Amino acid sequence: MLRFILSLALAAVIGSSQLNAQPGADDVPRSSGIIEIGDTLCPYVLEGKGIPCVVVGPAFFYSQFFSVELKQHIQFVLVDFKNTWRADETVDVGGVTMADLVNEIEEVRQALGFERICVIGASVLGYWPLEYAKAYPDHISHAIMIGTPGPQPHDEEEYFFASASEERKAVFMRNWEQVPEEEIAMLAPQDRFPMWFKN
Repeated sequence: MLRFILSLALAAVIGSSQLNAQPGADDVPRSSGIIEIGDTLCPYVLEGKGIPCVVVGPAFFYSQFFSVELKQHIQFVLVDFKNTWRADETVDVGGVTMADLVNEIEEVRQALGFERICVIGASVLGYWPLEYAKAYPDHISHAIMIGTPGPQPHDEEEYFFASASEERKAVFMRNWEQVPEEEIAMLAPQDRFPMWFKN
């Protein structure tokens, strides 16, 4: 089991360096290791320098999500939280609560020795930074929500075009036209995901 975890951590580091093929990516400080969350060993990668910021979600997706420039000011903590990466095991998530998930972020903070952290979540994972801020107000510096849907169910595309500023809509359309959907469809899933969110 430990050998499997070490292999996974090494794969995360290698994948991280391959996915960050941006100019200047070699200048971004990186380190990795394994921390224990509850009774589970979890690999992590630290990328960048500055304010420590735990990113909620699959680590291999988010390694390429943030620019080299941003990594000059923020140290991203990319963690595969417990029970999110062991696909060969059946996990009963019926009893998992938001408090359990928020407590995992706190365990990451403690394990890595940070006094205060920023927490980032994209899409529905954007609720975690807010919940962490409510539970641990003395240990959070920033709560960042990226593209998090509002509490009311709605059609996201319709909502975006009805509520976004004209400037934001123009930026979205320019970005979207730079990479045609046919090209995005040919990418591997781990490469496709960030392309959609970069808009």
